Amino acid sequence: MPDEPIPPPDDINVPPPDYLLAGKLQAEGTKDSGMPERLAAAFVIAVVRMLSPAVRILADSLDEILAAVSQLFLAGQGEGSRGFANLVAALVGDLLGVETDGDRIFAAFQTRGRIQAMQEVGAQFAEVITKELIGTGDVSPEQGETAVKSFLGFVLSFAVRQGNIAFLTSLIPEEYRFAEGFREYGELMAKNLGLGRLTRIVLKPLLTTLAATPFQWRLNQQFHPTQFKEADLVNPFTQDTMPHDVVFKAMDLLGYSQDKIENLIRLHSKKLTFDDVDLLARWQIYSGDQAHAAITQLGWPEEMASLVLYMVGLRKADSAVNSLVDAAETAAVEGHITIDDFSTVLDSLPIDKQTKTFRLQAVQFKVKAPRTHLTLAQAQSAFEQGLWDVTQLEDYLVARGYGADDVNTIELLTLLKLAKLEEAIKVAKFAYDKKVAAAKAKNLPIPPPPAILVGS
Repeated sequence: MPDEPIPPPDDINVPPPDYLLAGKLQAEGTKDSGMPERLAAAFVIAVVRMLSPAVRILADSLDEILAAVSQLFLAGQGEGSRGFANLVAALVGDLLGVETDGDRIFAAFQTRGRIQAMQEVGAQFAEVITKELIGTGDVSPEQGETAVKSFLGFVLSFAVRQGNIAFLTSLIPEEYRFAEGFREYGELMAKNLGLGRLTRIVLKPLLTTLAATPFQWRLNQQFHPTQFKEADLVNPFTQDTMPHDVVFKAMDLLGYSQDKIENLIRLHSKKLTFDDVDLLARWQIYSGDQAHAAITQLGWPEEMASLVLYMVGLRKADSAVNSLVDAAETAAVEGHITIDDFSTVLDSLPIDKQTKTFRLQAVQFKVKAPRTHLTLAQAQSAFEQGLWDVTQLEDYLVARGYGADDVNTIELLTLLKLAKLEEAIKVAKFAYDKKVAAAKAKNLPIPPPPAILVGS
């Protein structure tokens, strides 16, 4: 029947069960599955969720209690009352020696609130301090001296008043000493105003000028602590006027080693320039090897020393080339040589293409444009000989840059020299009419006529 168990075969050997190993494997499997951590997390979450409402209710109750206590503290401060305003005015007046109106403080609080009341206290204090320090007039050295005296007097009197309060409080027996904390008003006020720091700021220039600086002068005279600076010691002029042992000793005081001192002196000592070496080589005072060595001492590598000497010579040759080009350009402009000749000269010289192009274009422009003009004497002679009329003479003078008055003057002189009085009067009248018209247009006084028109 199908429900009957099938017995195992007789030839199969089934070992007995190992319960220890099975339990061990089960425990390791449970651990690897993360079951304990999840159970612990679930327990903690359940506890937190259960306690959260209670904690929230407790915190709310505590806040209500603290709020009530703070209301008691706020009421205990008496802020906003006339008594509080009078207390502030009395403390400021007694501790700081500044007269403050309690009614103004109370009125400011009643009309505009706490912030405005405190601003009123600060404004009164700042107003009195400003008047004490600056008085009247602008800031000046005399006013600064007066302000320092006033401030120091204010600080000293504040210290005396605070000491008086402490002394009077100590006279009261301890069992009846109800106002011992009153002196803390002064301590807190001094701390918040920073009177100690402000006093140091005020006294610093006084002590620096009258004590510290003169005392530093005395120490300098007595011990001479100032040493040479590196720039003074390595200066080539100093090396010529100061013994080397003095330079070495001064550099040693600055912390330089022996080899560094020698290298610094060598680095900043006087040296020949490239032009000096070239001059000595051209006059055969230096041999080629000596010139080569001098160039290497200036910092150039061995393989470039010869090229440096060549560059010095080429710079001088460039100067000669530029002079030659200028001379050729002048000759071409004056017509002594043609533009083609000038171009041939440029082709024979070591000039780059762009420079040659621009120099050639400059010559072409100068040759094309007018270069010379008649002199003034030649222009007057042309007018005297009848070759020019007055209009041509005037055009010439305007082209040469003469002003209107100068043109009229030269024309009159030229006409008078030719005894052409009528023409001179016409020219003078024409110029004078122009001046009169200009003066009337600008509502200016009419200028007087020239002498040539007075008798005409």
